[in-house]
Amino acid sequence: MDTTLAPPSLVEASGRAMSPDLLTRAAGMLGESSSSVKAGLGAMVPSILGQAASRSQDTGFMQQVFGWISNPAFDAPRDPSSLLTSASEAGSPVAAMGESLVAALFGDRTPAVAEGLARATGMRAASSKSLLLLAASLALGVLRGGVREARVTPGGFAQWFGSQAPGLNAAMPAWLADVMKPGLVGAPRVEAPPRIEPPPTPRPVAPAPPPERATSKLAYIILGVLVLAGLVWGLANRGAEEGPVAGPGVEAPGPTITRQLPTGVTLEYPQNSLEASLLRAINAGEGPGAGWFDFDRLAFETDSATLSASSQPQLQNIARILEAYPNVVVEVAGFTDNQGDPAANLELSQRRAEGVAQALGTLGVGSDRLQARGYGEAEPLASNADEAGRARNRRVSIRILSQ
Repeated sequence: MDTTLAPPSLVEASGRAMSPDLLTRAAGMLGESSSSVKAGLGAMVPSILGQAASRSQDTGFMQQVFGWISNPAFDAPRDPSSLLTSASEAGSPVAAMGESLVAALFGDRTPAVAEGLARATGMRAASSKSLLLLAASLALGVLRGGVREARVTPGGFAQWFGSQAPGLNAAMPAWLADVMKPGLVGAPRVEAPPRIEPPPTPRPVAPAPPPERATSKLAYIILGVLVLAGLVWGLANRGAEEGPVAGPGVEAPGPTITRQLPTGVTLEYPQNSLEASLLRAINAGEGPGAGWFDFDRLAFETDSATLSASSQPQLQNIARILEAYPNVVVEVAGFTDNQGDPAANLELSQRRAEGVAQALGTLGVGSDRLQARGYGEAEPLASNADEAGRARNRRVSIRILSQ
């Protein structure tokens, strides 16, 4: 029987989490004023929770969120200030879960959210990106506390969390509500509006920190978390992306279909997609002989192993499939075209394969079920004589090793 006692609202819990100690430590980490940090966290923590609570009908997402807040990594911190330290540590599971939450909620709007936060608080752009990640980690900590206080079971979590959505969304600042219109993740980017009293000249999206302003060592650690996790940011000012290109020999994605997995999670994906091919092979009991299946909605920054935010939906789908079939072991492989130095291409393909495997691990797939290998220029799908062919050859693929 689910026990869902009525606790203090998550809005109130978010406010209580803003302790003076937390604000002072966060301000020191970021090199910003305590008032700016308070305004930023005060706006983003309930807003992040509100966006998540609004998806209470998404069974798969609710299971994922409950899994995050049930993670033992949240057991160590005894207060919000300690949680802040965990969220700032490079490689911390708390930081990785916060980053995954940002990607799931804001997707390709993440740059606009960070930019709007910078304008609303007067922070530097780099600080606002770090604060957004910290806010997401803190939001998960607040949610965990609320679930424990209300003694919410997994079966009652979605209903309880959804009931909190109206109060949380009422606390959302107007600029963020404008960015999130019409309320669907993945819609075209909407720029955050300027403040009522903007500076005389437009603020760049992501200026370098002024050399005369001191930035603490911990602030750089926070920014390093964004690079190490490699999942979500894909910020517009960081260069073009490499991704799947429709061309000769590339099958059209087809209509969106819905499939319920043995775990009860419902997936939506294009008919001619990696998800469809992988599920067919798993259900047929196939192994390595089934060959490679290519990610078709994965994108990297040019000449980089950094995944863009647009990659997150497919990564989440593949993680859910692997969770539904726990005996399946897979290899994730990276491939490149033949442009540039072969040794550099091999190294890049290895880093990309490892980056995707790590992303799946962050989403709950055990490391013992994932192998990563870079093949460089080997096994091209098409001629490297033209850009369409080279685009097909730059890919990350997956194959079943055993099941």
